[in-house]
This record gives sequence, C-alpha cells and structure tokens, in this order.
Amino acid sequence: MTDRPVIVEEQLPGQRPERDLRRKLFVVSLAILVTVAGLVAMTRDDSESTVQVSADQPIRPSVGNLDGSLLTDPPPPSTTAPVRPESTATTAPPTTTTRPTTTTRPTTTTLAETTDTPVMTASDGRWRLSRVAASGRRCLQLTVGSTTSDKLLCDARPPAGLWGDYATVSTPIGTVVVAMVDPVLTDMKTLFAEGVFPQFGADPHEGDRHYAVGVIHNLGGASASSPLDVFLMQGENTLGRAPVSLAAGPHPAPKVVTTGVYGTWPGYRKAGYTGLFWGGNEDVGFYDNPSGDGTRCVLWRRFGGPREGTILDVCPPPADAVFPFAEVRTEAGTNGGGVRAAIVVDTPTMTRWTCTWDTGNSCFGSAGMTIVDPAGSGRSFLAYFPGAFTRQGDRVTITAYDGSRTLSQITLDVQPA
Repeated sequence: MTDRPVIVEEQLPGQRPERDLRRKLFVVSLAILVTVAGLVAMTRDDSESTVQVSADQPIRPSVGNLDGSLLTDPPPPSTTAPVRPESTATTAPPTTTTRPTTTTRPTTTTLAETTDTPVMTASDGRWRLSRVAASGRRCLQLTVGSTTSDKLLCDARPPAGLWGDYATVSTPIGTVVVAMVDPVLTDMKTLFAEGVFPQFGADPHEGDRHYAVGVIHNLGGASASSPLDVFLMQGENTLGRAPVSLAAGPHPAPKVVTTGVYGTWPGYRKAGYTGLFWGGNEDVGFYDNPSGDGTRCVLWRRFGGPREGTILDVCPPPADAVFPFAEVRTEAGTNGGGVRAAIVVDTPTMTRWTCTWDTGNSCFGSAGMTIVDPAGSGRSFLAYFPGAFTRQGDRVTITAYDGSRTLSQITLDVQPA
C-alpha cells in the first residue's frame, strides 16, 4: 500500500491559521449581539422591573470567553417545577355551579313567635278584640280607634259559672268590660235602657272559651264607684245577675246570683214591663203551663234592688170566665198606703179596662196597661205602670171593654200583703 503524502502548510512568522481568525470574528460578533440585547432590555417599559446599576460599576455583558465558555457561569438548571408568581388580578369564579341546599321551614311554633288572631269586631266598627299569643302565653287585646289595651285576661280559664274573670278598660268611647263567659249567654242588660251594648264571640282556637265585650253606655245616674248590676240573658230568659266593677283593671269572677227570680221557664216570652220599682226592673212574661194543658202561665218578677223577687207566678186553668184570675193586694213596704192589681183576662177582644174604688175615685189617673201574650194564646195581663198605686178604699171594681161595649165586670176586696 502506498502511503499518502502529508502536506504541511507553511506559516509565516507571527501568522495563525485562517480558521483561528474565523473563530475570533464569530466570538466578537456574538459579544456585540449580546451587548445590544442587554441595552434593549434595560430600556423596557416602566411597568417592568428596572435594574439599578451603580454609576461606577460598568455593565458586565454576559459574553463568552474566546474558548466558548461564559464569563459568568449560569446556575445549574433547577429540577423543581417553577413557582407561578402571585397575581394581584381577581381570579374568575369557577364555572361549575353548585345547586343551593333547600331549607325546610320548621312546622313547630317557637315560644318567641307572636300571633294576632281576630276574635270579634263591634257591629259599628268602634272596637276590635284580638287574641295574642306570645312567649307561650295567650292574652286578649282590645283596640279602640288608635288606642290599644293589651295583656287582658292572660291565660284565663273558662268560667266555672256564667261569668268568669274580666277586665275593665277605660277607652275613648267610655268604659268597656271584657269578660270570660259561659257560651249559653246571648245578651246582657242593666237596670237602665241602653245601659250596655254587648257582643259575644268564641275563641278562634279554643272552642271552650267564650268572650263578652260590653260598652257601658247609661248608668242612669248611678255611681261608677259602685258595682254595676249586669243581668245575664239566654234568649228571653234572665239567668243571673253579676255585680261588675267599673274600676279599671283586672278582676276575678264576681259572685253571680242564679237563684230566686233567675232561671229558665218553658216557652217563656217576655211581654211587658211595669217600670223601675223599689230599685228593680219589673218584667211580665208568659210561659207554658207545666201541666201540659196548653194554657199559659203569667210570671211577674222584680230584678235587682233591695226587694228583688217574684211578684206573681200563676197558672190559671182555662175557663169560660173573662177573668180566670184577678186580685188586688196591699203592696209590702208601703204601710198599707199602696196596692197592686194583678188580673188575667181570657178575652182577646178586650181593648181597654178601668179600675174604680168603692169611694168612686179612679184607681189611677191614666189608663191601665194591657199586656198581651206574644205567643198568641189570647191571654192578657192587666197591670199598672209603675206597678203599684195609692190605696183609696177597701175594694175596687174592674171593668173590661170591647170598644164602648162592656165585656165583664168584677169587684175585688183588697188583700193583705
């Protein structure tokens, strides 16, 4: 094999090979590019970080050595993931929507809850009674115009009798009484006309509780410092008398009188009134004869006052006579100076009657009263208003008329009291 000849390039003294020159030119060009890039980076927008360089410290470009290495070696590459710098920008909410949880309203009423339930309102709209339940208590509230009286009869129990606990309230329309009452009551009265305007209502939640509201209207001159007699009614029957205090504030159940003239009578119908006598109201009424014979009895009573009691309770049997019952009796408490006539008439055509003393004097100046049974039995009761009249002899003659025609006549001796 023939050896290839080795060609040796000749060099002039101080001369380097051509490839060394090209390497130098490449390094210098790279250094210039790096320097320019550094200057451009220093002039970036003010929003970016600025490198502060001391005036006496020259900028040291990161240029390579002539042998290709950097003047300042960079740190070795990190093996951990780069940490994202914190951003002050607001992060958008996630796009995934979470379904809201449905809240179930509790069905149990807590003690802190307050309920206001209407009980009744006055027929003329002047007042309103409500039941207010709060913190486990049940009270009544009376509103009159813009004035409200609350905490009335709190947790009061149903009455043991006709009338229970009550409260007397001073209002812009006068004194008002709010009471727990028996549900059998339908009306209230006093001794004087329009003495009280009552109204009744049941509790909207507890049916065993009934309330009465009475606006006191006419005291008839009586003192407001004394108890007011309130007569408790069921239909036309007077069941009892309750002495009611008019002093503002709560009051316990009064002692209700339910005996004597008070109670119920079968088929009772009030028919007339013979006035306020001896401090009491005198009512006349008819009721069904308990014997069942179909006739009607007469009941004459005085309610209230010091002489409260029954004046007459008679059930005359049917008869052909015009006057099945008639009497003239001395009035008790008059020392014989007063008398009272009580006459039952079974003549429906009678239009008037007269009373004459044996001395010739008229028993009374005005005409007597004819009180007709409202049940239509044809029975009437003859009386005088106000109840008794002055005695002027020992006997009287009663004459019944149909117009100008005399129907019947009867003479009666005055009976003792």
